[in-house]
Amino acid sequence: MTNDIELLAIDQGWKDFTRKWALHHRRLITKRLDSFVGRTIECQIDDGDPAFLTIGLPEVTLTTQRPPYPAHAEIRMSARDWTEVLSGRWHVMAIILAGRCDFPKDQRRILMQFSMLLQSTLLSKG
Repeated sequence: MTNDIELLAIDQGWKDFTRKWALHHRRLITKRLDSFVGRTIECQIDDGDPAFLTIGLPEVTLTTQRPPYPAHAEIRMSARDWTEVLSGRWHVMAIILAGRCDFPKDQRRILMQFSMLLQSTLLSKG
């Protein structure tokens, strides 16, 4: 079960990500990563409702409202793992490689790109 402290840390992590993304997206989206723009990732805490993150330029959108199309990838992790990922200490791929998150073949490229962009953004100054 997720506690309030974890939920606050996760919420703050998403706020930090969206703020830093607006500042650093031009530097982070290289020619090889520009195909990631417009992708929607379904992000879920194990025992919670999903949130849908859409990567845009210059901002990202995070909403609990399901989009009219299927998400391009799904990530379901524990609240503890999300807290560490959204702090920038861990990356999504570390959780996947540890066997604590699914890594479907049809979503691998998107999840690897997302992992890199998420952590790079969170570790950026600002």
